[in-house]
Order: sequence, then structure tokens, then C-alpha cells
Amino acid sequence: MKPNQQELGKLPPAAIEIEEAVLGMLLLDRRAQVHTHLLSLNSWYKYEHQLIYAAAADLIKQGIDVNILSVSETLRKNRTLNACGGPGYIARLTNKISSAEQMEYFCLILKEHEMSRLQIEFGSQVIARAYDPLMSPLDVNEFMSDRVFEISNIANLKKRTTNLELAHKLTEQIETAGKSDGVSGAPSGLWNIHTLPAGLRPALYVLAARPGMGKTALALSWARNMAIRFKRRGIFFSLEMDEVQLFQRLASMETGIAADKMKTGKFEHEDWIQFNNNLEPLLGDHLVIVDDCYHMNEIRNRAKQERLNGPVDWIIVDYLQLAGESGKSREEVVANVSRGLKMLQKNMNVPVIALAQLSRDVDKRKDGNVPNLADLRESGAIEQDADVVCFVHRPGYYDETHPHPDEAWLYVKKHRNGKLKNVPMKYIFDRTLFTNDDEVQPPKEEPKIEQKNNPDETPF
Repeated sequence: MKPNQQELGKLPPAAIEIEEAVLGMLLLDRRAQVHTHLLSLNSWYKYEHQLIYAAAADLIKQGIDVNILSVSETLRKNRTLNACGGPGYIARLTNKISSAEQMEYFCLILKEHEMSRLQIEFGSQVIARAYDPLMSPLDVNEFMSDRVFEISNIANLKKRTTNLELAHKLTEQIETAGKSDGVSGAPSGLWNIHTLPAGLRPALYVLAARPGMGKTALALSWARNMAIRFKRRGIFFSLEMDEVQLFQRLASMETGIAADKMKTGKFEHEDWIQFNNNLEPLLGDHLVIVDDCYHMNEIRNRAKQERLNGPVDWIIVDYLQLAGESGKSREEVVANVSRGLKMLQKNMNVPVIALAQLSRDVDKRKDGNVPNLADLRESGAIEQDADVVCFVHRPGYYDETHPHPDEAWLYVKKHRNGKLKNVPMKYIFDRTLFTNDDEVQPPKEEPKIEQKNNPDETPF
């Protein structure tokens, strides 16, 4: 079957505006030059941009400052200044700049487009050789193997971090923690500084519970505190509830008006005053709610897109088992999602909190129904990929006669670089809100903690 002519007539993938932004950053900010190792001449779709980048790269190699004048002079010497649009075009590139912190991300976008263009070219070459009667299938296979290896290497271009750079990063983390009362990550805001002092650090957190236990409520409590109280911008991906339902819960938390009253709409005049006076903190851009991403690739792409609109300090996915594709075994689906979330966390370098369902075995247990790692539903890959695994548990959920129905616990059962502990909380029913409760006493027969980690660190 010959290739569709309409398909062949499509324009190759490119991002001209990002090309302009990257060149503008190179011309104005020396920090942007750190990421030039990610690029080559083929990374640029526009010929003029290839020439400008070649001139800038040559200056960097010589140790000469890259700016409008030095690049223009280099192009003039190469007799390519007019072909680039002249000094005026080079100067206009500086109007396209963004933050230098986004340089690496922009470079990776250009590399992705470069790969797509090479893949299109590669596909055309394979088709042409397959139609060529003088080419044997073995010759075509050899050509394919060589080109696939070449294209794959483009995706693996990443500068090795030197030990000196690692030392600088560690120093910055220590200094940041010292300036913020020990909170170096995104603070969950639920516990005092002496209990969990480090905040949510860049890691994959799995927050698991049985349905109805309150894992979404706890995740929203974290999100609210991080976004509103501590001004850490993040994304809440909801695969189960729509955005209005989530915002209703947040509004109940923030305004103090019971969620049931919001559902029925039976507001008195005083309720409207309370609602309008306390809703404003939720109206900012620090909390982004997304309810139209259903698969891991959509979540990943949307997270990258949101990073263009502002910093992304945390990500919550509710919930893990719903983010997979159909047609495969559940174990394989969940394992792929778990691995995808871990890669997302590493690429974004932020805390990723993934909610997860537990098996029904928890409900059948007669030991207080406290969950453990074996209860993670459908895949051991979740436990393997997660840096932290914690469980939400409310004793009153199973025991209607429990003297403290609002008692709740966060059981930290795995922490790759820290210690395990049981954290007391309080659940406010009418607002579906988890808060601090330092007065909650541990159970008489505390469940055995599966210690697999370093006992000298704190989990959050």
C-alpha cells in the first residue's frame, strides 16, 4: 500500500515561536547557555535559526560572550547576516524571551520535533527502499536498524551532572531549608513543624485507602494547604470526580459551609455572606484542577503544558488505577501507570501524589482493619515504584460505637529515605476536611510497622 499523498503533503512538526524564544534567551541570559548541549543544527526547523544558532555555538566554544552584537558580527563575517534577516531580526528575537529556568524544557521540545522530523524522513526512506526492486528485505532491515539507533540516541542526549554541580544543588537545598524553618519541600500544612519538618519533597507518594475512607478529602486538604496557605502552585488531576464537584469540596473547606448545604442549595442570607467573604483565596491560579485527562500520556502532556503557564510545585493524580488504557491485564495496566507516574515525577522534579484503591481484604480483617502494603490493589509495581506509601484509616468507619468518630490516622508504611510512623489527624465530616489533631492517642495495640528504610529521616 502506497503512502497517502495527503499525509505526505503535511508540514513537518516544528515550533517556530519556541525556536525564537530559545534564541532570545541565548542572546540575553548566560544561564541559558548551559543547555545548548541538548541542541544541534538539526534541532532548528527554520534555516535562519540554524545560522544564528551556529554563530552562537561557535562563540560559546571560543569562550566569547553571546549577545546581539557578537552574534551579528559573527554572521557578518560568515556573510550570512542578510540571510538571517539582518540585525533587526536578531534584535527582535530578544522580545520573544521567557524565563531562563524554562530553557531546558524548551530545548527538549525542539529535540522532540527534531525526532519527529527524522522519524518522518526515516519512514519515507524505508517506504522508498521497500518499493525498490534492487533492495532486498535484509538490506531494508539493516538500514532500519542503523537509523533507529541514530534517532534513539537523540532522545538520550543529557548532560551528566558533575559532583561539583551536585554539591551546589545540595548547598542550595540546605540553605533553602534553613530559611524556611526546615520546610524544603511543598508543605502539606496538616502537621506541626516538629512532627513532619521537611515538607513534600520531589518523590512519588502513593496515598491509598478503601473507598469512602477519605483519600480524596486528604489529597484536597494537602492541595488546599500547599496552594492557598503556602502559595505553591500545583495541578490536581481528577479521573473520578468532575471539576465542579472538587471545587465544591474546596469551597466547603475554605468557607466553613457544610458540603451537604452546598449540594442542596438551601442558603440563608448569612450563608451567602459567609460564602462570598471566604471564597476569594480559591480564585487564584495556584490550584489548577483538571478533569479531562484520562490516560498517562494525557496527564504527562498537560503537566508540561501547565508548566509553560507558571511554576508547577506539586501534582496530585486521583486515582492511579483509573489512568491506564484498556485491553491489557489490570496488573500490566497499573504497572505501566505506576512507572509513568515515577517518570513524570523525575522529569518534573516535583512531588507527585498518586491516590490508589486498596483491595477488599482490608474489610475482611479482624485486627482493626488497618491496611498494609500487601493490600495495594492489582500490582506490586506500585510499592516498588513509590518512594513513600501511606494509608488513610478512620477507625470509626468500621466501628460505629467508636468513642471518637472523627479520629483518623495516616500510616506511613514505606519511605525510601526516611522513617515510618503513624500520624494522628482529625476528620471534619461536614466539610470533608482533614486537620491536625495532636491529642489523638495511638491505638493500644499499634499495628506492626514494616521497617524497610532508614530510621533516621522524616517522611515528609
